[in-house]
Amino acid sequence: MKWHFIGVGGIGMSGLARLLLQKGEEVTGCDREATPLLDELRQLGARIDLGHSPGHLEEGMQVVLSSAIDPREEEVEAARRMGLRILHRGELLAELFRGRRGVAVAGSHGKSTTTAMTVMALRYAGADPSFLVGARLRDLGVNAGWGQGPFLVAEVDESDGSFTWVHPEVAIITNIDDDHLDRYGTLKAMEEAFLAFAGQARHRVVCADDPKARRLLHEGLDGFLSYGLSDGAELKAEDVELLPWGSRFRALWRGRPLAEVTLRVPGEHNVKNALGALGAGLLLGLNPEALAEGLSAYSGIGRRFEILSREGGILVLDDYAHHPAEIRATLSAARRLKGRRLLVVFQPHRFSRTRRLAPAFGSAFSEADHLYLLPIYSAGEAEDPAVSHQDIARYVREEGHPPVEVWEDREALRGHLLKVLQEGDVIVFMGAGDIGREGRLLAQALHQR
Repeated sequence: MKWHFIGVGGIGMSGLARLLLQKGEEVTGCDREATPLLDELRQLGARIDLGHSPGHLEEGMQVVLSSAIDPREEEVEAARRMGLRILHRGELLAELFRGRRGVAVAGSHGKSTTTAMTVMALRYAGADPSFLVGARLRDLGVNAGWGQGPFLVAEVDESDGSFTWVHPEVAIITNIDDDHLDRYGTLKAMEEAFLAFAGQARHRVVCADDPKARRLLHEGLDGFLSYGLSDGAELKAEDVELLPWGSRFRALWRGRPLAEVTLRVPGEHNVKNALGALGAGLLLGLNPEALAEGLSAYSGIGRRFEILSREGGILVLDDYAHHPAEIRATLSAARRLKGRRLLVVFQPHRFSRTRRLAPAFGSAFSEADHLYLLPIYSAGEAEDPAVSHQDIARYVREEGHPPVEVWEDREALRGHLLKVLQEGDVIVFMGAGDIGREGRLLAQALHQR
């Protein structure tokens, strides 16, 4: 079967293409910009073109689109005229789940990490799962792979509603927050979508520490496993020791010792993520000690507390956090590094999100010693002149801490940072846009000076 991906350069679409290539399918694709991900697909045997053109299409192709592709795109309209089957990427993922023992991970925060932890846990338990994650696993160097076992572990997308299309054996819900309301309209509508997702799984693994996710436990569905640090959680972490670069804890199953876990990634939020992965493995009937060994081996994913440089005693980190809850969790972990100062460079993501959450951003940076704000990364949204990074700065100043500076010019900010950074400082580049590039450029400049 021939598959053609329009807009194949993103982490999710390229991951799906990689899965099909490793299954032995014929894959072509196109995107507007060259990226290393495209080169990797070419090395696996895919034909990848730059730009969109009807000339890429052939009779009998299955055409895959992401939500980012305009349905009026010339190449899409040509596929429609040719009578080719056109699938949303979520439909393809749902097809891949069929006939496999699937674990689908959803949630407003932590789903990429929880998915990656589940992959490592299952691998150490001898399961050799297929997997699709929204970031590269540092341990494997890729974000997707087709395994020989019967399992498929995948991160699913609530932002476009496509997570309700999959029918996994196990559904993990890490949390539910007031994000993506531009699609759902109300928080209640989004909670109902999560309930629909949960209802299509045989088992549900739900974080008991999250109030909105916890409400799902009382919606009349059978087969819930609750996890977390709360007293009522069935799968609970006890004797938690948070360390600068990881943690240790004992996992209890309904009050009885199950396994000792040592994590190589920091923060209380990652203890919860690990419990979710462990819970999924238990429901699949895998050995808890082997699952715990896989969690202990897990070293992280790209852009999650990723070290870019230690040059000159200055620790430069890159992190994907872009929602107030994620920012608090990341900075809480960073504060344990005991650096002399904790500095943050934040790039807001989307005008709609900034407009809705600007007040909540005001207190999200309280752990930082200094905050630098860059202009909003639009992520394809039309510019909204009524919203800017200045709005976040205003709310931070109302909170009274940390000191905040607003910068328009990235290069000028980089020059300023090179002057003020001192040995012992920790600086975190944070956001879901292209802010990671700025972190890498600063790391390079520190190395060269």
